[in-house]
Amino acid sequence: MVITPMNAVGLALLGLILCAIVGLYLALHKKPQMYRRDVLLALCLINAVYLLLYKAYILWIDPTYHTGFWYELPLQLCNAITYLLIIGIALGSRAVLLFCFYCGVLSAPLTILMPDERFVGNSIFLLRNIGYYGTHAMLMISVVSLVTLGVYEPRYRDVPKALASLLLYGSVTFLFNLWLRNTVAPNANYCYLFQPNGSAVLEALYSLTQGPYTYLFPVLLPGGMAMYLITALYRLCAKAKRTA
Repeated sequence: MVITPMNAVGLALLGLILCAIVGLYLALHKKPQMYRRDVLLALCLINAVYLLLYKAYILWIDPTYHTGFWYELPLQLCNAITYLLIIGIALGSRAVLLFCFYCGVLSAPLTILMPDERFVGNSIFLLRNIGYYGTHAMLMISVVSLVTLGVYEPRYRDVPKALASLLLYGSVTFLFNLWLRNTVAPNANYCYLFQPNGSAVLEALYSLTQGPYTYLFPVLLPGGMAMYLITALYRLCAKAKRTA
C-alpha cells in the first residue's frame, strides 16, 4: 500500500479517521461533560507520547532518515498543536482551544493528503510512516472531537483570533528558524517557512515570490474562508440538533 499525494491510500486513511470520530461520538456523547473531557485529554496524552516515540525512532533508529536533534523539535504546526491541546483541555483555555481547533482541523488532513516528500513513495506500513501518519490521524480525531464531544464551541468571532494566533506562531517560528539556520541547523525549515519540501500547493505558491515566510501569506485568505465555513456548518448542525 504505497502512499503518494492525494492517492487512494491517503483518502482511505481519512475515511478511517472519520469513522473513528463518529465512533468516539457515539460511544461518549451521552456521558457527562467531565467524562468526555477526560477521555479526550487521555487521547491527546497518548498522541503526545506517540509523537515522542516517533521522533525518537527517526532520530536514533531509522537508518534511512538522517537528520539531527535540532531538525526534529516539536515546532511543526501539527506537532505544536498536539501538545497545546493538552494544555488547552486541562486548563479549559478557550484561546488555546480555538487555535488548536481551527488550525488543526485544516492542517492535519492537508498533511495526510499532501505530505512532506520524505513520507511518500513507499508503504504506509513503513515504521516511519506509521509514526508520521498515525500522529496526524490521532491529531485530526482529537481536534474534531473537541467540537463533537462539546469541549469547544466554535464561534464566528473566534476566526480572526485563530488567524492572528497563526500569524503570531508563524512569526515566532520564523525567528527561531533564523536563529537555528545561523547557529546549529543551517537547513532548519520548521512549518515550511523557507522551502515547500515537495507539497504541490506550497511549491506553486513558492514559485510566485520565493520569499521566506511571506510566500505562505496567500494561504490566509482561503484558510480564513474555510474557518468561517466550518463555523457556519457547526452552527447549522447545532441549531438543527436543538430543534429536533
